[in-house]
Amino acid sequence: MPKRLFFPIWLIFSVSIFSGCETAGQKAQLMGREQQKIDYANTILKNRAIQDEKELKRMELESKKEIAKIQMQKEIEVERLKTEAKKTEVLSQKEIELKKAELKKSEIESQKSYNEWFIALVATIFAVTVLLLYKLFREHQRVKLQLHREKMAHEASLKERELQARIVEKMIDAVGNGKLTPEQHEKLIESMGKKAIPYR
Repeated sequence: MPKRLFFPIWLIFSVSIFSGCETAGQKAQLMGREQQKIDYANTILKNRAIQDEKELKRMELESKKEIAKIQMQKEIEVERLKTEAKKTEVLSQKEIELKKAELKKSEIESQKSYNEWFIALVATIFAVTVLLLYKLFREHQRVKLQLHREKMAHEASLKERELQARIVEKMIDAVGNGKLTPEQHEKLIESMGKKAIPYR
């Protein structure tokens, strides 16, 4: 029982007790006074009841306000959690896209490095091949030139020998015909290794 209702009830109870103790003469007078007290107590009780009802309504209203506040805070927290979850999802998606981009970049760089290495290897092989072909060509040209020179020298030697043979043949004919002077005869003998050829 609320404390504020205890006093009016106690007042009524006290009045009832004291009214039994009074004499008959005083009872009527006291009854009037007590009735006023009872009416006053009833008024107080009614006022208390009205106040209690107002207090109850106020408490109910405050309770509703508190529930609404809690509900609103709950909705705000739910929205915050949704926002955080969405933000985390977006960040995760960005991280995934970033990882994919980095992986693709790494693959491109690896492919680029492989291509550069392959190009360098091909260029090296090409340069070595060209150098070998150049050396082979130079060697071929040198051998060809040497063979040509040897051929030309051989042909020149053959022509010289043929010429010498013709000269010797003509000299022999001249000696046989007696058309040489003694000086020419001596020179001919010296050129032929001083073989005995009688002068005619």
